[in-house]
Amino acid sequence: NGLVHAVNKVFVPTYLNSTYGKAYFDKDLALWSQLFDRANVRAVFDKRETDQQGYTILAPNNAAMTAANLTAASIPSLSVAAALAIVNNHTIGANARL
Repeated sequence: NGLVHAVNKVFVPTYLNSTYGKAYFDKDLALWSQLFDRANVRAVFDKRETDQQGYTILAPNNAAMTAANLTAASIPSLSVAAALAIVNNHTIGANARL
């Protein structure tokens, strides 16, 4: 019970065009993206972009994350608070703390 309508456009989620979205799909930042998701802050950063509040993320690449023992296996075991603390330590700009 439903309808299918053909459209001439792909509806891309806004976060894919955000700073976060661009970093999220960079394979060399995969572990950072996983940590970012664990910290549960994507919506906050997307809102800041919409509000045009400035911030800069110093995103460690996979090699740096692994050197800090932040791996695909260890990140899920971090508390949200611990993940958020790491994200905050890598975020600078106006009202950077989340």
